Amino acid sequence: MKLHIKRAKVGLSILLTLCLCIVTFPVVGVFADNTGGSLIQNGDFETGDLSEWLNEWGLSSAISTDAHSGSYSMKVEGGQWNAMAQNPAVEANTEYTITFWAKRAEGDGIHHLWIKNGDTTIKDTTIDCVAADGWKKYEAAFNSGSCTEVSVRFGIEDASSVFLIDDVVMAKKTASGDDSVITDPNVVFSDDFESNANTWQQNCNQCATQQDMFSIASGAGRNGSKGLLYTCGHKWKRVFTEFSVEANTNYEVSFDYYAPSEAEVYLAIRKPNTTNELLTVNANEIGEWTTATGTFNSGEQTSVWLCFITGSDIGAGNKQIDNIVVRKIDGALDSNFENGDFETGDMSGWTVMDACQANIVEDAHGGDYAVSLAGTEWQSFSQKVNVESNKLYKITFWAKFQEGAGEHALFVKPGDVNENLYSLQIKSSAADGWKQYSLQLDSKENTVLNLVFCVVAPTAVYLIDDITFQVADAMSYDGYLKNGDFESGDLSEWLNEWNLNSAISTDAHGGSYSMKVEGGQWNAMVQNPTVKANTDYTLSFWAKRVSGAGIHNLWIKGMGSNDNIVELAIDCTAEDWTKYEATFNSGSFTQLTVRFGVNDKDSVFLIDDVVMGLPAVVTEVVNGDFETGDLSSWINEWNMTSAISEDAHGGSYSMKVEGGQWNAMVQYVGVEPDTDYVVTFWAKIAEGSGTHHLWIKNETGTDQISDTFIKSSDAAEWTEYKAIFNSKDYEKVALRFGVEDESAKFLIDDVTIAKYVAPVVESLTLNSFGVSANRPKDAASNLVANGGFESDENALWNADTFLGDTLSVVEHDDAREGSKVLYFNTAEVTAPEWHIFWVDVEPNTAYTFSAWVKGAFFSEENDGRATFGVVDPDNKQFMIYKPLEWRSSTGTLQLVPPAWDNEWHLRSVAFNSGEKTQVGIAVYGYSSQMYLDDIALYKSENGVAYSNPFTTESIRTNINVEHAGCTDEDNLIENGSLSEADSDFWQTGLGWDNGFVSVLERDVEYGNSLQYTASEKSAGTHYIKWIDVEPNTDYTFSMNILIQESGHGYLALLDDKITVPTAFMQVNFDQDLYGTEWTTAMINFNSGIYSRIGIAIVDKGGQALLDNIRIFESANGIDVEDTFVEVPSADDENDGSNDGQDDGSTVSPPTGVGIGGLLIAGAAASASAASLRLSRKKRK
Repeated sequence: MKLHIKRAKVGLSILLTLCLCIVTFPVVGVFADNTGGSLIQNGDFETGDLSEWLNEWGLSSAISTDAHSGSYSMKVEGGQWNAMAQNPAVEANTEYTITFWAKRAEGDGIHHLWIKNGDTTIKDTTIDCVAADGWKKYEAAFNSGSCTEVSVRFGIEDASSVFLIDDVVMAKKTASGDDSVITDPNVVFSDDFESNANTWQQNCNQCATQQDMFSIASGAGRNGSKGLLYTCGHKWKRVFTEFSVEANTNYEVSFDYYAPSEAEVYLAIRKPNTTNELLTVNANEIGEWTTATGTFNSGEQTSVWLCFITGSDIGAGNKQIDNIVVRKIDGALDSNFENGDFETGDMSGWTVMDACQANIVEDAHGGDYAVSLAGTEWQSFSQKVNVESNKLYKITFWAKFQEGAGEHALFVKPGDVNENLYSLQIKSSAADGWKQYSLQLDSKENTVLNLVFCVVAPTAVYLIDDITFQVADAMSYDGYLKNGDFESGDLSEWLNEWNLNSAISTDAHGGSYSMKVEGGQWNAMVQNPTVKANTDYTLSFWAKRVSGAGIHNLWIKGMGSNDNIVELAIDCTAEDWTKYEATFNSGSFTQLTVRFGVNDKDSVFLIDDVVMGLPAVVTEVVNGDFETGDLSSWINEWNMTSAISEDAHGGSYSMKVEGGQWNAMVQYVGVEPDTDYVVTFWAKIAEGSGTHHLWIKNETGTDQISDTFIKSSDAAEWTEYKAIFNSKDYEKVALRFGVEDESAKFLIDDVTIAKYVAPVVESLTLNSFGVSANRPKDAASNLVANGGFESDENALWNADTFLGDTLSVVEHDDAREGSKVLYFNTAEVTAPEWHIFWVDVEPNTAYTFSAWVKGAFFSEENDGRATFGVVDPDNKQFMIYKPLEWRSSTGTLQLVPPAWDNEWHLRSVAFNSGEKTQVGIAVYGYSSQMYLDDIALYKSENGVAYSNPFTTESIRTNINVEHAGCTDEDNLIENGSLSEADSDFWQTGLGWDNGFVSVLERDVEYGNSLQYTASEKSAGTHYIKWIDVEPNTDYTFSMNILIQESGHGYLALLDDKITVPTAFMQVNFDQDLYGTEWTTAMINFNSGIYSRIGIAIVDKGGQALLDNIRIFESANGIDVEDTFVEVPSADDENDGSNDGQDDGSTVSPPTGVGIGGLLIAGAAASASAASLRLSRKKRK
């Protein structure tokens, strides 16, 4: 063989390293991208401006609030031939469609939509709609030809005409060729009836055929195109279709309709297969095409029905429907409430029942018109409004009594469900004139409410006017009573019982409003708060007399009971506001009726600022030092003979506790739920002997939270006691100083309660990760009895918290001492588990923990996910070594086998116990197979260094390499040249399966080579191939290396220490050190006591080729030449020349040259050995 050496630009560096096994886990990131929509930007103008549109030649175009949908449109006006333009990108030779809506604002001329390529017009669409048309839809289809950009121009021909433009959408024509279908991501349903698809159904069992109910007919559309012709004349029948929506999303519906006569048909959005309506839109305009819109929230629905429903018999009239569009919208919903002042002069927007006499009259509260409500009992006129769920709204209106007797009512119902959420009585006299009513309400889970004005007394006639419905400000709520300050401006949440004339008043105690209570005797304004049973409450309010000399009352009863819990007379004068307060217990009731009622019907009172809550809670011990000189604030339970005493711990007095067994002196204290408290007190035996207690219980005494023993043997003198407890879910506790031994009499003083804050205890940390004194000097110094697991006598590790199915003591042929070891086998476990036993230690003492560990070879059963060490008793985590925190020392990672090589290794850590009196010894992990033996915990002062030379002996090295080669027979490396295809020598190294080491097959240079390529993690994982050697023998190591990419990875030679194998040579994969060409490294070493050494490749980044790897006895060294085939150069390919060197030629190396900057690791390395012997080839 011929040794061929390439140029090295810099020297090799050999560094001492420590082999550390670090487990890493992958982090996975997920990214998403979504695109779509019209090619026209701001085509709906809902930005509220003309952004994205180019104003050409100073047009006076502007934004308009007259919109086809949404809130805004574009008003186009200005000089002739000028335009508002956009220039969308297009694909060449592609069909496109533009749709838009236009409406004439002024003039009688025309405008245009021009699609242009420079000066060439591709498409010209005339905009010529008339004012009577309202909004008219236009469509323009074109082919882009060779264009990759077009100009979309809304332009002027007649400068005196002004048009509104809205909902401009441009998209590729669909595959079906249907020009009407536009790719708009917000549109979830549309139908202009131009396609042949028909998804509509009907439910009329009175129509003989579908055609009798409806048809898709030419000429029925808005512009003479196709439309839906609704011909059914039967009441409450529907034509409907179903489409998908997103839950909890706002939508807008728009459609065009034409009614030649009074044919009542309305649009409804319904939950499928129900009559529950999310939206209703009336279509009541007669004689002209009209666009109607409405909004709704889908709630929990993922599909809905869109229905057209007959509200009354249509007779001979037909209704035409066209251009239905449903699209997602942002922002809050419009309530769709309309015509509350009736100034349309009709009942448009309202649904009137057949027997309800709801007529428009000219006796109005405001404006010109109102509605007269009369008719048969329970007949009504109503309107459905959109609302957001769980939001407050307010409806106000004015009513005037006209004739007859009795009252009417306003009911608020959820959509189509016949259930009253709220009700308000409409009652007044002729003398009252117009009277305002208001009701504040919570929409709860509903998205549609039905406002129903209903006839109650058939003989009564009331006028209704100026109805408003709007979002309300938040209503006051103290947790029990709503609108107790009446700042809603009405009597919302208060039930008017038996036709009281109560009303809102602007004479208020606080804020702007109060409640005026007047009416018949014993009647009341009522609320029904929910409460806890057997709980104390306080209700307070302010009252002021308006008229009369009698009294009113506050009555509080249990729900369903006629007995008063509270009966409080309201008897204040007319001069000023007076505060009233009542404290009471709810007894067995969980709901109460709070009633402000009339006693003297000739008296009128104002009520304001009604507040109900828990009574003020004392959150400290009252008279806990007894310096009042008595036992005030303490409850003497069961006739205790306790008394005051002048033998005090602090001050002048204490409490002497004596009496019958189990009796107590008690005080109740308010606490916060689920909070830690400490009760501190001093105690001293006064007479006799025995035991008393401080019992801490819940308010009812059913739950004893804490029990502190007060023993005479402990309290001969004043002694401090502390009772620490958690309040659980209680808001009040009882402190009970009680008697167990009646013969004993104790003095109690200076009782306090406070929130308890546990003292901050620092978590223990390691002060050394590996120590020299790593074994106890004798068995007596080891706090872990039988740490070798040969017997379980007095063994702390023989505990349920430590041993189990996956951690057990087993017989083992390779035990360090004796025949037994601790075996951690979690091969079938996929989640980490803790195993801990506890050892008592002295505070503020230095300790060392050490153990022998053996990790099984990596396999399908062993993924190396095990660790062991010492645990802090408070956080139950491994103590951390700060210099290695977050790398190889965490709360769940401490000591690990230094190599998973099925060999024993000694590991140790040291720490100080601090304030702790106990530490844990733990094993933690999963998917692992690990053995432990001879575990020890001892004071560091009782430690000695383990004397086995296999823990301390270093390999000696030198660079005086005489020969870099040997015969194949003398090379301890099988297949060192990587040329033997059938050899698995390198593949049997530990860690081969990790994939960062492989054989690169090739025909140039040295042929096949061993290649290192950094893995994705590059976390320092080791590949190790162990080579058997003779102890105390001189060897030479040599190899060829080519650094392909710099990184932190390296090759090292390892000794065979039983603690941690140590590198005695290291070659970093760094081009700054070794250049970019082949280099040969050589070093001599003596094996010392070791019978094997390891070749390690460490995965920390970079890429390198290794070849012609040799280890041989130095005495067998010879000069060799390894075949090297030059990679053909560009010059070689151009002129056939290789500068005199044929392919396959070999070059003899020069004599070895020492290169500085290469360090040799090892305790015995000579001071002069500061460089490694290198040879290199000079490239021509």
